[in-house]
Amino acid sequence: MKSIYDDIEDYFKWCSNQIQYIKDISISDIYKSILLHCLIDTLSKCAYPYKNSNKERFVSFIEVFSDWECKEKVSILILKQIIEKYNLDVENRLLNLISKILSKLDTPEIITTMEIDPDFSTLGKLDNKNLEYYKKAKFSHLIWYLRNSHIHEFKFPGKGLKISSVNTTPYYHQLFDENKNKTIELYIPVEVVVEIISNSSANLKKHFELFHINPFKSYDW
Repeated sequence: MKSIYDDIEDYFKWCSNQIQYIKDISISDIYKSILLHCLIDTLSKCAYPYKNSNKERFVSFIEVFSDWECKEKVSILILKQIIEKYNLDVENRLLNLISKILSKLDTPEIITTMEIDPDFSTLGKLDNKNLEYYKKAKFSHLIWYLRNSHIHEFKFPGKGLKISSVNTTPYYHQLFDENKNKTIELYIPVEVVVEIISNSSANLKKHFELFHINPFKSYDW
């Protein structure tokens, strides 16, 4: 008779095989990303079968299990867009920080989020009135929006392009249109999603082994 540990081993061996297959298959990044996000959905359901919200499961899974260095970072570019979209009343201290960071993005150089974006906790110290809105700009949430854009709209969000050899972290770059109008764009490489799911899967396995949880019990059969 198979034990819980046998089931854990079988389940996460299957996950590891799927991740490796997606990494190796010769298809475009958007197809890879869709498959990877489907797998994150699968694992997040395994981790949080009691959560009814897909978004809550997905984001919690990344924040708890991924060990991703960017998960608590806030995209200053997206934060500015959110403030404008919802016409938020923002403390001057935070506005000054946003302006300072955005000025540093006005460069032809590629700049990674780890180089420039603040932690979510920093925003709370400067302005705690709008944290539920600001949370939308956290990278753990931006991966959710990336998922939705890929799966439901079959496109990358925004106009960010894969133009850099940097593929292990999100980055910003300049973009010029046909009229030479300049914008700053954010791009999240598919390799980032691979790293998130690989680390999350390994950490979830350790969690299940520690607390004797059978992963197959999370699903309706």
